[in-house]
Amino acid sequence: MRRVLALGSAALSLGACGAQAEPPAAEPRRYVADAMVLEERGKGPWLCVGIVLDSLPPQCGDAPLDGWDWDAVEGEETMSGTTWGDYRVVGTYDGDRFAVEEVLPPTPPPTESDYEPTPSPCEDPEGGWLAQLPGTGTREAASRYAERQPEHVRTWVTWLEPDADFENDSYLLNVVFSARAAEHEAALRERWGGPLCVVERDDPTARELGQIRREAERTLDELGVRWVGSAAGGREARVELEILADVTGEAQRLFDERYGAGVVLLVPLLEPVD
Repeated sequence: MRRVLALGSAALSLGACGAQAEPPAAEPRRYVADAMVLEERGKGPWLCVGIVLDSLPPQCGDAPLDGWDWDAVEGEETMSGTTWGDYRVVGTYDGDRFAVEEVLPPTPPPTESDYEPTPSPCEDPEGGWLAQLPGTGTREAASRYAERQPEHVRTWVTWLEPDADFENDSYLLNVVFSARAAEHEAALRERWGGPLCVVERDDPTARELGQIRREAERTLDELGVRWVGSAAGGREARVELEILADVTGEAQRLFDERYGAGVVLLVPLLEPVD
């Protein structure tokens, strides 16, 4: 899903447009995407399915577009020589350029009810999750401790009440370590009095995943696969890299062979049309 990024923020690693290797020629395949189309004065139109900088006019550009006609669409805006609009675009992509075949109205954005809660690896205790020392310590202190440990894998929260916020104890703090979980749980209890779930798993640590992430980004550049962002995989011990499309499928196969299946997950932003 395309995201808007406020200027000055950097929530994840972003692929630099124009800084990547030219992708090898590949057999074009048909794809569909809900995307922004943007054209600056003197430059051709671009398809934007990844990060869009929240400026006026906006800034983005993931793949150059062939066959785009502003006179054939509606809903565009123009400012300071830049024209842009949101559309559902169907066409072919060869790893370099997107050739437009059909333009449709954009798909409505997901509603809050479409999102699923993030589960916990711990089973609910009898009587439900209760704060052991309500109001003591902070989630930030506990998270900082966990992230400094070499065995740290992942940290996330599970909401226990609808419409809860971080000002109370109505969420469960989940922490995964690759070793010494009991020792780390005792240390976390000193820093956080709310509901806490600590588990031990034989997973790559956060530091190991960080190194894998940097290596995978460089590999995509070398393969000529356009990537638009990367991040840790939420509650899973994996790296997720958003790309336009793995046209040949070689990139995902390479990562599975190098790191093991599921450690690096490519997330295509262009949806194949069967």
